Amino acid sequence: MVNLLAYWADESFDEGITTILEDTIAWGIQTAESRGLLEPWLYLNYALPTQSPYDSYGAQNVKKLKAIKKKYDPSNKFGQFWSGGFKLY
Repeated sequence: MVNLLAYWADESFDEGITTILEDTIAWGIQTAESRGLLEPWLYLNYALPTQSPYDSYGAQNVKKLKAIKKKYDPSNKFGQFWSGGFKLY
């Protein structure tokens, strides 16, 4: 598992730094895949906004998560109050 962190104060760097992070991750994925070492699971808290971490959980697991959400939060209150992150629809 890899977690790349970058901090900067000037918003004008946002696009460039995001591109560098995405390119580095793409390189790591490609390298791991070419060596037969890729584990495609994404840790939700470390995923970039451009990634889809739930896709890496497998269709059956996502189905179970959605069923749990429907049972315990049928009106999506948690989703409405949770302003960021990845939503499970």
